[in-house]
Amino acid sequence: DCGHIARASGVLLQIEQARLPLSDALRAFAGEGALQCALAGGDDYLLAFTLPAKHLSELLEEGWPVHVIGRAVAGEGVELVDASGNAVTSGDLGYNHFRN
Repeated sequence: DCGHIARASGVLLQIEQARLPLSDALRAFAGEGALQCALAGGDDYLLAFTLPAKHLSELLEEGWPVHVIGRAVAGEGVELVDASGNAVTSGDLGYNHFRN
């Protein structure tokens, strides 16, 4: 979960909305709500992780199915951004198992 990574690392994760991988099945099921389901549905199907940019090409060359969805910058929390880098309001940005 990006929120946990950001908090533990003391950074702001900027997630690019257009780069989020949404499966055809999710799009067919949720339609216009597919993005919100991916952001806060709680049924994650891909692993979120960070690494220094210098290691990305090595992973790609080895054939790892890596999807770059954003970057870590100074700040705190998680921010969804559009193609221009402007913050996008999108409700919940993570699933909380303990929410009342």
